Amino acid sequence: MASEELFSRFVEELRERMLRGEPVDTSIIDELVRENRRLYRQAVDEVHRALLDEEHRLLLELKRSLEAYNASLAPAAEGRERQPRRSEAAETTLAVVVREVPKFYGADGRLYGPYKPGDIILINKADHRLLRDRGYVREVRLDR
Repeated sequence: MASEELFSRFVEELRERMLRGEPVDTSIIDELVRENRRLYRQAVDEVHRALLDEEHRLLLELKRSLEAYNASLAPAAEGRERQPRRSEAAETTLAVVVREVPKFYGADGRLYGPYKPGDIILINKADHRLLRDRGYVREVRLDR
């Protein structure tokens, strides 16, 4: 029996018995409490299952991202220069620094800089656009 039905039944019985001056059977209260607890546990279990599935997905995604980040740090930790991927060459551009650039984290999450005016740098295109738009660098074009 649904909790609402139990409660309605209890209220109706309580009202009728009190109007007649009769004692009230409290066993229905126990039944109502048991049913409410059962429904509550059921609802909590459903919410937990949904949350756990979503949390599991998010944690796996976070783990993959952190593994990729750690892999990108490995060459620096070993004291060697990281070799760019072939596709990275198309994602970078050559630039000349025209204003002092402090250390910064690039779009790829790595630390770059500091750079002085006159330095020539190979930089991620997203970082280049940001620095260019703020007046820190100019693109260098090599004509053949």
